[in-house]
Amino acid sequence: MLRARLATAAVAIPLLLALVLAAPNWLFAAVVAAIAVAGLLEYMSMAFPPRSRDRFVGVSLGLLVTVAATAGPAAPLNAAIAVAVAVGLVSTFVWREDFETGFANLGIMMIGVLYAGFLLPHFVWLRENVTDGAEVVVFLLATVMAGDSGGYFIG
Repeated sequence: MLRARLATAAVAIPLLLALVLAAPNWLFAAVVAAIAVAGLLEYMSMAFPPRSRDRFVGVSLGLLVTVAATAGPAAPLNAAIAVAVAVGLVSTFVWREDFETGFANLGIMMIGVLYAGFLLPHFVWLRENVTDGAEVVVFLLATVMAGDSGGYFIG
């Protein structure tokens, strides 16, 4: 298991550094958005395993928020979050007979939409809007990787 981690790190870390430090902004934003969509797919698959409609709605709303958030913290982001909540509420009223469970599931869905769709684009914001933003992103990723490695070795 450790060999696989080290081999992956030997390939992935240089590619990640090249992406963060040298890639054009549009490419970095596209990769972050793709990672957000992958996170949305994974989260919705875990949260709603038997409910394909809920998974589709959650991923679609998360994609909307991701695209708006990648564009920057402005009116489109506020509108995308409002649309996500409104569509979630309407889908609960239309598709659910049990509103109590429906609203609980809506909350679970919105957590995923905001967690992956809203928070991951902050990497784009950091890189583009902060002085030495690329270095800040590298520091943040290194901190997360160090914590992950510590958790792996210590347990």
